[in-house]
Amino acid sequence: MKQYPFRQMHIDFHTSGLIERIGEKFDPDTFARTLVDAKVQAVNLFAKCHHGYFYYDTAIGVRHPHLAFDLLGAQIDACNKAGIRANIYYSVGIDEVQSTAHPDWTVRTVEGYCTMGEISGKGMAAGNPLMDKDRTVAYGGSISFWKFMCINNPDYRARVLAEVQEILERFHPPGLWLDIYNQSACACETCAADMRQAGMDPTDDGEIYAHGRLVEARFFREVLELARRYNPDIEVYNNGLAQKADLVDDERFSAKTKVTGNTVIDIESLPSFLWSYNHYTTAVQYMNRKYEDVPITMMSGRFHRIWGDFGTLKNIEAMQYECYRALCYGSRVSLGDQMHPNGTLEPAIYAQIGQVFADVEQKEPWCEGSRKVSEIGVFLSNRALEGIRTSTEGALRVLTELGYQFDFIDYESDLSMYATIILPDDVPLNDAARNRLRLYLEGGGAVLITGKSDLDLSEYGINIQGPSEYSVRYFMPQGFSDLPPMDYATYLPGFLFTVDPDKAAVLAVARDPYFERSQQHFSSHFQTPVNDSAIPQPFIAHSGNLIYIAAPLFSDYEQHGVRAHRKIIEASLELLHPCKLVRCKLPTTAAITLRRGEGSLIMHVLNYIIQNKCLDMEIIEESFPLNDTRFSVHVHGSPKEVRLVPEMQKLDFTYNPSDGYVSFSVDLIDGHRMVEIVL
Repeated sequence: MKQYPFRQMHIDFHTSGLIERIGEKFDPDTFARTLVDAKVQAVNLFAKCHHGYFYYDTAIGVRHPHLAFDLLGAQIDACNKAGIRANIYYSVGIDEVQSTAHPDWTVRTVEGYCTMGEISGKGMAAGNPLMDKDRTVAYGGSISFWKFMCINNPDYRARVLAEVQEILERFHPPGLWLDIYNQSACACETCAADMRQAGMDPTDDGEIYAHGRLVEARFFREVLELARRYNPDIEVYNNGLAQKADLVDDERFSAKTKVTGNTVIDIESLPSFLWSYNHYTTAVQYMNRKYEDVPITMMSGRFHRIWGDFGTLKNIEAMQYECYRALCYGSRVSLGDQMHPNGTLEPAIYAQIGQVFADVEQKEPWCEGSRKVSEIGVFLSNRALEGIRTSTEGALRVLTELGYQFDFIDYESDLSMYATIILPDDVPLNDAARNRLRLYLEGGGAVLITGKSDLDLSEYGINIQGPSEYSVRYFMPQGFSDLPPMDYATYLPGFLFTVDPDKAAVLAVARDPYFERSQQHFSSHFQTPVNDSAIPQPFIAHSGNLIYIAAPLFSDYEQHGVRAHRKIIEASLELLHPCKLVRCKLPTTAAITLRRGEGSLIMHVLNYIIQNKCLDMEIIEESFPLNDTRFSVHVHGSPKEVRLVPEMQKLDFTYNPSDGYVSFSVDLIDGHRMVEIVL
């Protein structure tokens, strides 16, 4: 993997033309010293903001009306003198100056919408509070009327490329960061004409979204080609959701097409108002394996909630968690800030960032160049152009809580590198994927399938008959797992199947309720109880190296958090996958990752408490110390040494050559701890 800075800042400067005396208090020495003292290695600086204003003496665009000097040039000079990498930010998808002068250059939905508040569910999550069609309020009560620009419009596209070319010629930056594309909603005259020529329907939301993906991917590559003409080694990132994961079932429309227009990948994930803490982790568990030679950066912010949340500073425990978590998954760190219109940075903010970045700096040597170690491959459930499904998020939660090392995988993934493959709940398979799974099973690989199966299991003695007529069913583990014996509810509809006893064994059975709950048929307040005279039906079947569970337990766990569902998955994996990479007893708040360094394994343990302390976001305020935790890690060959890093404190250990496990204890894990196993 190429060298790339671990400690980065993204300094927003979206500044209204109504504000005067822009940058009047900017001092280059103070600016640089603030960044240096905060241990910052690289920074994204603004050439043009969403308001459409430039922060240097542009010959093409419009400089901010109340800026009296070349602010960007002064910032770059200060950074260069201080040895800080100065990348340049440019707003592509929002430009208020040009949207006002040329309304025909803006994105237009079929309904005619173009503002952020109006475009809903087309290319962004329908539940995203920034994208509510029925209002123009964004950011939880902050009025926002940003208009999206159409990069397929030839006039706007030509202007963007000319402005980017001017930036490249004038500043020769080491990196470009181009922001905020939303082409997936556009049915303007240009896009509609293109779609009709391609045989697509410009009134169909799905085809508009697909066309937008083509436009964005093409534009990303065009910008990259332009930038490389000026600097073959330039790093370019187009912030248009290149990190989205899908099965790559149709390469024309897969998010993979966006990656080819970037040299680095930033996963923008402010785990507060817009995203949960699982957002980044879901993306990186796919990207880290799919594009393991491409530097990945976790982008969060110093804000309490979201971009531009002035007057706030994220709890230091939350900032630590986000930065250390990035190291656990092999990512660099970028924290977002916004400079005051007067050109100053807030010292208190950078004092806290410096405290966290100093820890990151100490840990970097054991993270640089490390590679992910995985034992389980989990198929994504969403096709190209579809969003991540609950089954994927449930798999992330279950496997993280159980301490397994896993990747999210697609149709192109190499199955042979995994000891076990999971198809959670609703994975669609094409013929090629089915054949590869059959070969994988024949070769001795283990497979766990839950819910709907697109793989014919009849040769394994499992004959799926179809969905159950009951929404809620009850399963009895019958000694399978350490659950106390009783009937446990599943809240999501499952499937019926029969078993050939010569080929498969039933590990648990299910029973139906008395009736399906309806307006005419109901009992008590919630679900209908189990019918104790109902005939038991197979619920979990085991055939060789395959286990099938007739309920979407991953989705169920993500939605309802029933521990019994996780316990059933855990028992199934223990049966299929007895040689777990890391054995330990950790609380479900802890996450453990294993990475391979040069001649060693690096184990990361992360334990912070994520709480829902308010109505619209998750909060981290505490780390929770763990004392005297025992670990056993499967290794190849006798270890030479086990030590805490970066402290370089040696740990006593034992190695059992008969099972390949090295065992040791860590006296204290307070937030984040790293253990190096030298081989």
